[in-house]
Amino acid sequence: MNFTSIGDKITCEEELRTIIKSYPKILDKRIQPTLDKYSIEFITQASLAALTFSDLSLGMPFLNLKNCRFSIESPSTLSFLVPITSELTDINNMPCSLYFLIPGVGHGLRINGKADRIKPTDGKELEIRVALNIQSVYLHCARAITRAELWETPQQSYNSTVNSIIKNSPYVLLSTQDAMGNTELSPRGDPAGFVRIINENNLLLPERPGNKVAVSLTNIINNPAIALSFLVPGSNKVLYIVGNAHITTDQILLKPLAIKGKVPKIGISILINSLTLNDSAVLESTEIWKKERHISSKSLTTFSKALTAHMQGEGLLGKLSNPIISGIIKHDLNNLY
Repeated sequence: MNFTSIGDKITCEEELRTIIKSYPKILDKRIQPTLDKYSIEFITQASLAALTFSDLSLGMPFLNLKNCRFSIESPSTLSFLVPITSELTDINNMPCSLYFLIPGVGHGLRINGKADRIKPTDGKELEIRVALNIQSVYLHCARAITRAELWETPQQSYNSTVNSIIKNSPYVLLSTQDAMGNTELSPRGDPAGFVRIINENNLLLPERPGNKVAVSLTNIINNPAIALSFLVPGSNKVLYIVGNAHITTDQILLKPLAIKGKVPKIGISILINSLTLNDSAVLESTEIWKKERHISSKSLTTFSKALTAHMQGEGLLGKLSNPIISGIIKHDLNNLY
């Protein structure tokens, strides 16, 4: 049984937009149909990427981008190896998303598309190669990582139980799907413990101010299937939860999630269907929590410059727009709540 009343549930996009106002349509231009030089630069610098399929039983594995298991085949195709599991279904034109992380850098890169399994030759492989045919690519702002302070001092110690991980996690990757099953993978971040445990079956994830595009929220309204991966800095354990969700406006439930006196206007109410707690070999091998493995943001094209190029091009209009967009980004990062 869900813990919120039907009166607190947002059931349509029109209702959502009474709370989160429409976004500037120029933001649609940030979405690219294929990899460009900025996204390729980001992937080249990134250590790992989180992967989600529309079949949530396949989990949310992390990919080590620094080995031969991952490659850019063309501006429209990526390929990578994933472990064969007992739950693995035949991957054929399956919606799929990747979220790329550069340790030490705040913003991320999101890629959505359709995945096809490349058949093994002898049936003895422990992994299968998947080709991702890209449909959309876009850079993602640094709000989640900044709120989570993800690359700062790692959590010193905690019990590796489900509840303890939720209470110590400042950063969650959220997988959602639209009505057609097309996937999105988006981060959420806040001080550790920001996901509220209501009871053994229910969680509440606050929704903080963002760019107002609200892709994940719109997806949940149209398709309740979601998955979450919880990370704790300094730990290689990953908690993966599959469930059903809806958007709630219940201020009694949301009030305990206030930060700096600001209560979130909405939250994601989650009914847990299954959960898995595993050690991630990729988190261990990439050593993303070690400061010496972190990349300086100065070695990467700035988020504002790349975003401006995607939205306004690299001509005169782009050059004139960059200071404005840079100012907006700085304002957003200084006003996270």
